[in-house]
Amino acid sequence: MSSASNQPITNQPSMKKLTSIQISNVKFDEERWARQIHRALQGNKKDYCGYYLCIYNVPRILMSSDPQSYIPHEVAIGPYHFWRPELYEMSWYKLSSARSTQDKLAKSNKSFHGLKTHLKEALELKFRASYHRYLELSGSTLGAMMAIDGSFLLEFLEICINLRSTESSNGSISSETSDLLKLTSRKSTFATILRDIVMLENQIPLFVLKEILIYQHSSPTSAADNSVVDHSDAKLHKMLKYLHEHLTPFTKSIYCSPEASTLTSTEHYNHLLDFLYATMTAGLDLSSRKDSDCPDIQYGKAEGGKVSYFGNISNTDLKNQAPDILKGLAGFMNGSATPMGPLLKGIAGSLGSIITYVPKLLGCSSQKTNHQNSSKYRPEDELRIPSVTELCKVNVNIVPATGGISTIKFEADKGALHLPCVTIDVNTGIVMRNLVAYEASFSEQLILARYIELMNGIVDTAKDAKKLKEKKIIMRNLKDDEVADLWNGMSKSIKLTHVEFLDKMIVEVNKYYDSRWKVRARRMMKRFLFDSWQVLLFLATLVFLALMVLQAFCSAYNCTRFYRTS
Repeated sequence: MSSASNQPITNQPSMKKLTSIQISNVKFDEERWARQIHRALQGNKKDYCGYYLCIYNVPRILMSSDPQSYIPHEVAIGPYHFWRPELYEMSWYKLSSARSTQDKLAKSNKSFHGLKTHLKEALELKFRASYHRYLELSGSTLGAMMAIDGSFLLEFLEICINLRSTESSNGSISSETSDLLKLTSRKSTFATILRDIVMLENQIPLFVLKEILIYQHSSPTSAADNSVVDHSDAKLHKMLKYLHEHLTPFTKSIYCSPEASTLTSTEHYNHLLDFLYATMTAGLDLSSRKDSDCPDIQYGKAEGGKVSYFGNISNTDLKNQAPDILKGLAGFMNGSATPMGPLLKGIAGSLGSIITYVPKLLGCSSQKTNHQNSSKYRPEDELRIPSVTELCKVNVNIVPATGGISTIKFEADKGALHLPCVTIDVNTGIVMRNLVAYEASFSEQLILARYIELMNGIVDTAKDAKKLKEKKIIMRNLKDDEVADLWNGMSKSIKLTHVEFLDKMIVEVNKYYDSRWKVRARRMMKRFLFDSWQVLLFLATLVFLALMVLQAFCSAYNCTRFYRTS
């Protein structure tokens, strides 16, 4: 037990193999499956109303990219990771929470066994329907799992509420406090459990927690009335609110807005991760939109992805052509005293070898080449938007927004970019990754993924992260380079999406940035000076040849009479 309390339990070798985790190696039970089907067919149709999938598998592409962000390290909640041996050590604390629930039930002449039976009879089918995988577990096992894991989560959520009062007493814990509270008094363990319980594959439905609370507060001889249901719902919502304060990266959340008074029910939330996602995307339309409604977004760095203005000409072409040019010039100079006809013929021959490359120098290559150089979206490409440093150079003022993602906007008349305030800590990356995985599983509007792409686009280096800290956009306990790596590492999205209000904002920022004279002057210099050495070489050659023509002309004909003064 000491190892569980000192540090998070991890097993590095096994993590690499857990891209597709099996619940158990138990052989498929055909008889149990047949009984479940028979029970479902014999049941009342209305009993299945509202049963829908809400707990998914992490998409494989995301799981393979960073398995440790999606696999619990300390505690297993629900059936997906229930049988992993490295998580067994937390079972003692889960049983301790179950004993606490048993003591509460005993005060009202109820038992923990009665709770397990009640959950099995009332919620088994609904519980099974919530999971993406077929659950190879008996009804009795699921009933016990719901009761034990639900008791653990409820106690941990109460700890989240009481954490501040515990800290105000200098962290002293009395001997009467629970074992779980003693364990979570260590900040590292508390942080590990906190991120474990919001992992996508480590969820149980909220209706399980609500049903446990209703069972605790109801009379043992009669069904729960509306007052008990409402009280249990309000208590659970209070717990979720404090959990939200511990986990949300946005410091100015929906609970700071006028709409907070309407958030008093848990009826529309599926599980802890869904609640966190709902509060982070509050005020946004999650319904899908047609791509035609969204402006075209370019990918690649604002100054990068070099577009060639010179076709596919290569250094080898110029090197191969240089001897012909020099040979023509040498022949021309050797015959500079000859009549103009042969001289012009030699000049024409020299120019001919250069002119053959004019189409390439001017970018007049084939349509195939132009098509290959055209801007395309590739998932690995970065969103085309200037970085924070580049925006500051053109006097764009980055200011804290008044809320979450829904308050992101750009005011072109003021040159002000409004971004939500974000707190970055050791849990932020894992929480955000699981939110993106959940969003990708059920929503056509990948709002959170688009926000991460936006942050990845404007944060390129530690210098960008430092500027956002100075602007009070990022409050972090990590180093600047770690913050930059965090955003850049989370930007991998599993499918292309468009979010209308964010896409319009990105287009407005790019339009504003591109219209600044500093940017246009720098690009002009870069385009026609540094990146246009081929054209400059061509023009220098033409000027040189023109001077040679003038010299030859003046050698054959007396040019001094044109410059005589009166």
